[in-house]
Amino acid sequence: MKAADIGYLASGIAHEFYNNLQVMASLLSLFENKKIFDVMHINKLIRDLRKEIYRATKTIDNFRSIRDREEVLSEVELDTMIRELIDLVKRRLNDHDIEIEKSIGKIGKVRINAAHIQTIIVNLLRNATDAVELQKGKDKRIGISLQRKQNGIIELSVKDSGQGISPENQKNLFLPYFTTKGTDNMGIGLFWVNRIISSIGGTIEVDPKNDWGGATFSATFPTKK
Repeated sequence: MKAADIGYLASGIAHEFYNNLQVMASLLSLFENKKIFDVMHINKLIRDLRKEIYRATKTIDNFRSIRDREEVLSEVELDTMIRELIDLVKRRLNDHDIEIEKSIGKIGKVRINAAHIQTIIVNLLRNATDAVELQKGKDKRIGISLQRKQNGIIELSVKDSGQGISPENQKNLFLPYFTTKGTDNMGIGLFWVNRIISSIGGTIEVDPKNDWGGATFSATFPTKK
């Protein structure tokens, strides 16, 4: 492995664990803000934390598979996975009055690398949230759609009602460490999304100005038999 690849791998792992820790901190803040009072909600919080811890451990498998060019496959209810990941980011959406529109078809069980797909979904959702959460004077919306195409191909689209993407930024979107979000952002998320999708034989396209005024990221990736 080249030195540059080792650097990108380390940055990618750090980025993913940072995402995991953000979700855990958000869940735990519900305790601090006294927004959880009964046993049912406490148990749900514990389950969500366990899911995020499990997702963090799968991050290692994710990057090992990229490093070793191996695929760690499992049977996954993809539509259920997306709904669970949306639930994990809902508090941030609610805090910023962001509406989410879902069009999730019944995909059922597919054989995929779950860690790869989680990374793609979470990063695209966070990217869309970053684009709209500070918007003023307009509707703040995120849309996510999932459908099965022919030959086992899955199509995932995430759109936002942000400012869109300028031509000069569009050409740099998938470069490592490129960011328009200040020093708090590593600029590695879209780079890893693109790298993972390429590694599993998928594609990603960007509409820099959709009908909501923001951007749309559309990814396709194959499933295995």
